[in-house]
Amino acid sequence: MSTAAFSAMARTAPCIAALVLAVDAASAQPVVPEDWDCRFCAFPSGSVASFWLGSAFVSDASGKFGTYTGLDDEGFYAVADGTWRRWLDDGQVWSVRVDDLGLKSRSIALDGGRPGSYRVRAQYDAIPNIRYDGIRTPFASGTRALLPSDWVTASSTAGFATLAANERSVAISHDREQLMTGIEWRARESLDIRAEFRRDARSGNQLIAGSFAAVSAWLPAPLDYVTDEVEVAVGHDRPNAAFEVGYRGSRFSNDAPTFEWQNPFTPFTAGADFGRLALAPDNRARQLYATGSVRFGRSHVAAQLSEGSIEQDDPFVAATINPAIDAVALPRQSLNGRVDTQRLTVDVASRVSSRFRVSARVERDERDNKTQVASFTRVLTDLAVVGASLNAPYDFERSRVRADASYRLPRRMQVTVGAERDRWERNLQARQRTRETELWAEVDVRRWESLRFSARVSDSQRRGSDYSVLDRGSALQNPRLRQYHLADRDRSVAAIDLSYAPVRAVTAALHVESANDRYSRSELGLNAGDARRLTFDVAFAPDTRWNAYAAFARDDLDLRQTGSQQFGPGDWRAETDESTKSQSFGAVWRAPSERLELQLDVNATESRSQTSVLTGNPQALFPDFHTKIRGVNVSGTYTVNPRLRVRVTYRYERYANADWQLDGIDTATIPSILTVGAWIPKYAVDMLTVAFSYTPARDQ
Repeated sequence: MSTAAFSAMARTAPCIAALVLAVDAASAQPVVPEDWDCRFCAFPSGSVASFWLGSAFVSDASGKFGTYTGLDDEGFYAVADGTWRRWLDDGQVWSVRVDDLGLKSRSIALDGGRPGSYRVRAQYDAIPNIRYDGIRTPFASGTRALLPSDWVTASSTAGFATLAANERSVAISHDREQLMTGIEWRARESLDIRAEFRRDARSGNQLIAGSFAAVSAWLPAPLDYVTDEVEVAVGHDRPNAAFEVGYRGSRFSNDAPTFEWQNPFTPFTAGADFGRLALAPDNRARQLYATGSVRFGRSHVAAQLSEGSIEQDDPFVAATINPAIDAVALPRQSLNGRVDTQRLTVDVASRVSSRFRVSARVERDERDNKTQVASFTRVLTDLAVVGASLNAPYDFERSRVRADASYRLPRRMQVTVGAERDRWERNLQARQRTRETELWAEVDVRRWESLRFSARVSDSQRRGSDYSVLDRGSALQNPRLRQYHLADRDRSVAAIDLSYAPVRAVTAALHVESANDRYSRSELGLNAGDARRLTFDVAFAPDTRWNAYAAFARDDLDLRQTGSQQFGPGDWRAETDESTKSQSFGAVWRAPSERLELQLDVNATESRSQTSVLTGNPQALFPDFHTKIRGVNVSGTYTVNPRLRVRVTYRYERYANADWQLDGIDTATIPSILTVGAWIPKYAVDMLTVAFSYTPARDQ
């Protein structure tokens, strides 16, 4: 556990303990009388526990295999899991759960209280994330990425004479620790109070790029983030109505706000020996909210209202650290940024009759950006002053109305129709107004208690005001380009769902969906996109001794776009076809004696992406992006006696990836880019686990 997370837990634990004692004293309930005899219920008492202890062996080291699991090295790992629960005579129930205590991905959770009176929760999770585990770089890690003392600069990577001697291996990874504590208190019969604190800390390094005009380098930069969140709410409920008011607040802090690196290339101008970047700035946010619902007759109304703000006022970093460039004046000391947000949602549903039902939803979102517009002098990568640009603190107002009606026909059929209108008003964007209208219809049929069929179709159109490129003091965008989230679009979607259970032991489900987007008025940018999905799964459970399942899924995505190399009309087109297929199978078998249980799971996933570009020459294909993953998991659990079980698990996973952008690219392969030799992870890992479970005798 990091020092920050441990300190937060240490500060929070005494407060929670004091609050629990106060709540316990204030809301103590009488002990159940000894002579009370309940013939129809049994109240648990005492404590129960179960612990798994053992060892796991991993055959090969792989950062990809170890991401999120902590199993990144070859060798033995401790298996340590456990649960404990205790029931007290006054109605309190407390439990502790520990998962993967011997790994970097450990988790510890505490949960307890008196049901109907109060509840206390605390949880700690550690999540390792390994992005690359074998990169090579001559840079030293830290807030300043320095080169070795004997480094000799050159105009291209081919001239880096000391590169091979100074390369060292660095893992691009970070450890993430999450801490959550919370309490819920039933202060009165209809009054609830809850409070929660969460901390998310990430420490390690990240891979970023630093450039000097036409030359650049990949750099190991620090990552040291902490996000604290708090929420407090009070709720009141009645048989036909309920409401809650609350406050949410968050604060993000970055202990490494800037990053500097040494230029490995021969500087283009005097003084360009170092570069500097500003990393994520500290910021904070708050939100007040209220929710409520009321039911009268056959109708139900629910509403949510929130108001908040986001602020960021970290001091600006100097525009350049090049001593040869005259001091560049900043328009102010910090961004002094503030964005106010408001959101209102109202839902209404009514059952007009036993067959007819209607519902509607109204949403209103507002983003009021109070950050001032200013002119910022632009410095080209610590080389030279190249003009000025304006920041664009955009606003928007969004209004969304949705309504649908459903009618139940004879023979267990139901028809639903609906419509939606989505309208945006934007400021400092390429398009000030857009509106999208969608119509849909759905038919649902249920026959013979074993067959259900539904079909849905929808059609939508997005139109808006004239499209004009925002003038920010520099021509950064081709005026013929249309951003896909703002451009006119026609979309049609069709989906079918079918579930069938011919006999009690067999169930099957099928889902087919197709979506088509057309951007017919976009001269440059995305022109069309087609998505298709197919899923099928079947389960077989003839009795309680064994069951099996099989599943298949396929997703296809086709994209077509037009671009321009000359900052003018379109002169090239590209088509991208992506496909992902996955299959899985599994079975569980239990011996008649119920002392032995065997489980098998097999899965396979394959994805492929191909891009073709047409530029007036014969069609040229980029090499494919191709990923395959195969996995097998076999486990057997044998119950020696009611207190002792043994489990043996074998896991095999194979991962292969082909990425032409990175495969075969060494640190000096590209003349103008000093890379890190990042190779695509490929591994085949075997993992064997042997663990014993012990359940002590129940403590009464």
